[in-house]
This record gives sequence, C-alpha cells and structure tokens, in this order.
Amino acid sequence: MHNDRIDFGALQDLVKWHSTQGTDAIVVVGSTGEGSMLSEGERSEAISAVVSQNNALANRMQIIAGCGTISTRDTVTMVQNAEKCGVDAVMVVSPCYVRPTQEGLYLHFKMVAENVGVPVVLYNHPGRTAVSLQSETIVRLCHEFENVIAVKDSSPDLSRIATLRMDLPERVSLLSGDDATNVGFLAQGGSGIISVTANVFPRLCKEFMQAWQHGDIAAAVAIHQRLMPMHTAMFCEPNPGPVVYATATQRGFHNEVRMPLLPVIEGSKSAKVIDFVVEKITCS
Repeated sequence: MHNDRIDFGALQDLVKWHSTQGTDAIVVVGSTGEGSMLSEGERSEAISAVVSQNNALANRMQIIAGCGTISTRDTVTMVQNAEKCGVDAVMVVSPCYVRPTQEGLYLHFKMVAENVGVPVVLYNHPGRTAVSLQSETIVRLCHEFENVIAVKDSSPDLSRIATLRMDLPERVSLLSGDDATNVGFLAQGGSGIISVTANVFPRLCKEFMQAWQHGDIAAAVAIHQRLMPMHTAMFCEPNPGPVVYATATQRGFHNEVRMPLLPVIEGSKSAKVIDFVVEKITCS
C-alpha cells in the first residue's frame, strides 16, 4: 500500500524477486496480502498485475488467489473473477463470523468446486474464522471433487494431519499454514508449506523444504530453528503489519497497511525485535 492505494510497482517487484529466490508459488490477496481489505475491483487489479508480471518471467511460478467471504454467493463470484484473471488455483477460506455447521461448510465449498474451472485449495483457519473445517468434511470434499487438490491447515491440532493423510486421496496435498509448527506438520504427513516468513526469507524457506523432501531431516530442523525467531516475530503485532514492516525495510517499500490495520512503527519495541531477528538470520 501507498497512500491507501495498491502500490503496483512494489507488488510487481516482489513477484520478480520471488522468482529469483526459488519460490514455487505465490498466494496473492490472501490474509497476509490484505485481501480482506480490498474491494472486488482492487482484488482483480492486484491479481491481474501479479499474473501479468509472472507470465513475463523466465522462471514462472504458480499463482494462487486467496478467496473467501461470509456469503457463498459472493465467494463463488470472487473465485470466478480470480479465474478470469488467469490464476493457477484459488485458495478458499471458510466463512468467518457466521460460524456455519459442517453441512453448511460442505455445501459452501461444494458450490465453489462446482463453479470454478481451476484447482481449489481448502483453507482451514479457525483462529480467524471461529469455525473449524473438520476432518470428515475435508475428506468428503476431497473425494467428491477432483479439482479440490490441497488443504491449507492452520489449526493447532497436528495429530489430525496423520489421519487426514491416511484418509485423503494421494493427489491431495496437505500444506502447513503455521510456520512455527512446520516440522511437526510435515512429520505427520504434510506435503509443504504456505508461509508467512517466506515473504521475508523465501530462499531459506525453500531450502528448508528441499532438505525435508530429500530426507535430510537434520538440515531441515537446523534451518527451522534458525528461522524460528522470525516465525515468532511475524506475529508480534497483528498480521500483516510485521511482514509489511520487514519487507519495507529490506526491499525499500512503503511501510503502510490499510485501516483498521496499523503499521509497525519504526523504532518501536516490535520494530526493534523484527530488525534484530532479520539481521541475526541474515548474518548467520
């Protein structure tokens, strides 16, 4: 953001930078990308800008649009608009505030899956939505709809990941949505991560995943421990304030977010913590 508008130059610079860092995929207008703060027109503009920049790169990444509103009808419209912008997939979070039943959640995601032509990632984040997408509902959706290809899970219960892995089709990826528990998530059968910290240290996060996938658990754990202070610092104030501050100071962007979010103030206790952690990881 700059002067309460999307800074498209900074957004496109971020896309180019991630391409050089080995990032596999970018979630645009997700919760860390202030998606809920944007109008539908702004969302489409941001998605189109990212897709356009990505298509011009030699090392093209997968582009996933963060989607989801309280209303099923509006969510379907949102995912269809994202598809028109040329994304590779949509990531749809459970409706917040209204706390639907599991049957309501099933029907909500069913409508999405039936009305979009790109792959769908289910996003379970009970801390933000006040409702949990239970394992039985996830399994039901993944078996019934071939275009449901992944689940991003940010719930605190890691034990259910092992059960989900046994019950889900092999084609469905399980993606960690909580950096601090990445190792435990992957150990329970997870497939990958959708990371907040990767906005600041994408190459290290990629090296973490590569080490894990190659069976070098010791190296993966060492990288995870190195990044752990950043995983914590990214939530010293409400997300995405700390991420924006860190990328602003590292990449020269504007340290601005849209109200009611507030930026991390330079020189504040939070800013000093983030600065210290960034310097420590960079120099280590």
